Amino acid sequence: MSPDLPENVREIIHQLFPPDHQAEVAALLTQHFVSRPILGGAERCCLAALKLSGGDLRRLRRTVKDNIYADERDLLIAAGFGDPTSHEAWVNQVKTESPKQRPEGPEGPEDMYHIEAVAACPKCRKEWPEGAAVCIECGYNFRTGKKLKTKRRIEDRCLDVGRPALGWYSRYAIHADAKGRRSLVIRSWFLWIPLGTTTVDLKGYDSVVTDHKRVTTRNSRYDWFPLALKGPNKNPRQIWSGSNEGTMHALVDFLREAAGLTIGRM
Repeated sequence: MSPDLPENVREIIHQLFPPDHQAEVAALLTQHFVSRPILGGAERCCLAALKLSGGDLRRLRRTVKDNIYADERDLLIAAGFGDPTSHEAWVNQVKTESPKQRPEGPEGPEDMYHIEAVAACPKCRKEWPEGAAVCIECGYNFRTGKKLKTKRRIEDRCLDVGRPALGWYSRYAIHADAKGRRSLVIRSWFLWIPLGTTTVDLKGYDSVVTDHKRVTTRNSRYDWFPLALKGPNKNPRQIWSGSNEGTMHALVDFLREAAGLTIGRM
């Protein structure tokens, strides 16, 4: 089993899946959650996928590979892991249980006949894997029977710039409030110590503009790429500058896709 997986995840895999499935389960989780930066944390996302799978390999494939959830936040909410520590009780419960026994056969009856256990939301009839806590489509809570009031003031999309593994980075996130008004929120950390938050109301901005400058000093020459927001009646608002062209392109693409901004030159 992959040593990159957190210890809790490896233990839960051992509890929920038979030995001949564990290698594939570990590979799926490593590929989709551990090998890249994940909002919400790789361990919590892995555990959410495992909980929703119920120990069924085919259901895990559908949850992870087929991306039935829009992003990691929806995955965490569906599993009931919306709070940072909400997964701990489930992990402790599973650890105290005996490993599940599976029917003989390569993948058990459900995989053999391609049957998947699902639960239909009684409000909107959207189907979710059995064990889901909340219907992401309409907000119905399967446990309480109440419909949550969905608020749009969440991080819809985000991009980390810098070196997240070292705790030195900035997170660019697009937020939308209940009325759909968007804002760009920039949070920065140095060695995981918060440096502050900047919020930019995107009303009036319709494009992200950049430029290329060649900087010459006494000892070196390098390229410099400023990046700014621009609007018809707005002064340009610089949101990033640096010498990494790849980072500049990543931010431009992110703002174009997440905020619907056009691309231009200063």
